[in-house]
Formats: sequence, structure tokens, C-alpha cells
Amino acid sequence: MSLKHFMVLSAAIGVASAAIGVPGVVGVANAQQLYKCVQDGKTVYQQEKCPTTARESTLRIPDAAPPTQDQVKAVEEKSDKQSAKDYEVIAEVTTGFNMCSEFDPGFRSRYSTAFDAWGGRNAAAYKAFSANPKSAQDVRDRMNRTRERTAGDDLEAQAKREAVCARVKAVLQ
Repeated sequence: MSLKHFMVLSAAIGVASAAIGVPGVVGVANAQQLYKCVQDGKTVYQQEKCPTTARESTLRIPDAAPPTQDQVKAVEEKSDKQSAKDYEVIAEVTTGFNMCSEFDPGFRSRYSTAFDAWGGRNAAAYKAFSANPKSAQDVRDRMNRTRERTAGDDLEAQAKREAVCARVKAVLQ
């Protein structure tokens, strides 16, 4: 492997490691110097000074390039997609929990602890959902659509209500 190839690879590993949070590898890419140690015909690159028995030279690792506009845009799009997915899950579970509480008067008391724990596990998404000025109306609209879909005393309506509650129970556990 050529020195140039090694330096480029080290920088790339450091940037990728920083992105995924691997602290041990980040230090190599973020170091200001890299030591090239030659001893007994073998070459080793390391962060620490070479042993006194080795021939040493120092190299400067180039700074990582700033992200391109395409990379920034891709990260923002991924974040937006995740936020939309989180919103949808919070809205569905909140709607389902409230609907099941209407269908079964004891549901809320039996599952409120699990619902609160689920909200705690999803605190950031739940906070963003709650901060959205449209979320309360969205839940009301979803509840009205669910009431329409599950209205009636026949077996089909009862099965639909049970399916709503089964989905909520599955998420909460």
C-alpha cells in the first residue's frame, strides 16, 4: 500500500468512524502527526513516536474535507424521513391508545403504565410530535376516521376494534 493510499484511507476511516461514533479510530484521522517507523525492513505507521531502534519520520495527515452539499442534503433528507416516520408512529399509537380507551373502559388503567414507558422510550419523537401545532387536530381526525371504520355492534366492527387494540398492545410491549 502506498503512503498516499494509506493517508487517504486513514482520513476516510476517521471521517466514517466519526460519523458512526467509533472513538478509537477517530484519533488516527484527527491526529496532526503520524509516525512512520522502519525497523528490520518492516514499516509501521502509528500515532506514538517510534522505538529508539527504529528509523522514524513524521507525516502530517491532511484535514478531512468538509461535507459536500450533496452529503449535507442526503443527511437532511434522511433526518426528515425519520422525523416523518416518527410522527406517524406517535400519531398512530396515540390515536389507538385513545380509541381503545373508548372501546374498553378498563383499557387506559391497564395499559397507562406501558403507554407512559413507551412515551419515555420515544421521548424525543414524542416531544417533536407534541410541539407540532397540527398534531392534536391530526389525532382528532384519525380518531374520527377510526370511529367510522369501527362503528357498529356486528362481529366485523368488533374485530376491527380488537385489531386496533392488538396493534397498540404490540407496540407498547
